[in-house]
Amino acid sequence: LIPDNIDVSINAKIKKLLYTNIDLKDFSGKLLVKDSKVKMQNVTARTFGGQVEADGYYDTKDAKNPKYKLAYDIKKFDFRNSFKKLNTIQKLAPIAQYIQGNFSSKMTLEGVVGKDMMPDLNTLTADGFLQTVNGFITNFKPLNEIGDKLNIKKLKSHKINLKGTKNWFEVKDGRVVVKEFPLKYQGIDMKIAGSHGISQDIDYDILAKIPTKLIDKNPVGSAAKKGLALLNSQASKLGLNIDAGEFVNVKIKLTGSISKPKVSFKLVGSGGTSVKEVVTQKLNEVKDSVITEVKEVVDNQKEKLEAEARAKKAALEKEMNARIKRINDAAEKSANKVREEGKKAAAQVKTEGYKQADLLVQKAGSNPFKKKAAQIAAKKLKKETDKKADQIIQKANKNADKITQQADQKTAKIKKEYQDRIDKL
Repeated sequence: LIPDNIDVSINAKIKKLLYTNIDLKDFSGKLLVKDSKVKMQNVTARTFGGQVEADGYYDTKDAKNPKYKLAYDIKKFDFRNSFKKLNTIQKLAPIAQYIQGNFSSKMTLEGVVGKDMMPDLNTLTADGFLQTVNGFITNFKPLNEIGDKLNIKKLKSHKINLKGTKNWFEVKDGRVVVKEFPLKYQGIDMKIAGSHGISQDIDYDILAKIPTKLIDKNPVGSAAKKGLALLNSQASKLGLNIDAGEFVNVKIKLTGSISKPKVSFKLVGSGGTSVKEVVTQKLNEVKDSVITEVKEVVDNQKEKLEAEARAKKAALEKEMNARIKRINDAAEKSANKVREEGKKAAAQVKTEGYKQADLLVQKAGSNPFKKKAAQIAAKKLKKETDKKADQIIQKANKNADKITQQADQKTAKIKKEYQDRIDKL
């Protein structure tokens, strides 16, 4: 903790600095220590093969939950060395262990510092971007799994060039949300977006535009081709015509974890237009009898999609309620503990105060004048003791209420997040 009676300004220049297991070279910057707070201004250093610039603060006014805020600008850090030594990278960017090369990043992050003087990742909020300056990824199990499913050998244990890729992301409620970014490999255009948890679970969607000639070379691609042929055959019976197109769009779903990924596929359409859109465009050209038949198919599909949406909604609501319950239970437990500690402290103060008051009367002896004066002093001391005990209880209750309010704010935020997800179904 930083004492509140210190007012110091430090201009530091250190040739070599060891912070935990991190070597910092040519460290320089200004530190302002005042009001239980350390501000860092224009801090620069060389480490992990690159350069970092940072500004921020560490605030210990709340001794139990010291806070920090940091804005950094990283240039050309080495991926694997950063992963090995930075716990934050291990939790927020576990993919770094599979990448050889270097990256640049700008990010603002804030949260609570734990007892081990490391960021409490459960309280972390952050946003920024990470750009791969030079690098390639190898032996990444989710890509290997996709390669196995699609029988694309070059996705399995091959180097995929990531040079110039830029990923915008934010961290909230224990999840790293990666905004959609493009990636092209072996003629396959991909759009990737999703999130992963600090617990290392993943939830990503990949929309892949795959050349038909590439898909024809693997079993799953052939199955997809047959699927298009079947749709074309069914449409022909209705007097429709569906062109398979030059490309096939496949939606790839990644769940599970990085070490044990689960992959599923959904054929979206070809030539950049979904099958549903093609059929919809052609429906206006068919006869009334065919329209009725198609409508039945569409209604059945609509009912199926609505049932799936209801199931997803129920699952999201269950997940949301579980998270809210955990937060409320933890807050209630913490608040009760604070109140009980307040009661104990107040009782102890009261016991000691009353003991001192009784001792004043005892020391007065049998002298009536001394005894009377002692009784008056004892009464006053007990009154002051009662007041002090009440103040301790009031402060404890106030702190407990603050814990409950913070939990309410967090659960409200979670409810909004889940409602937004439900509304998109």
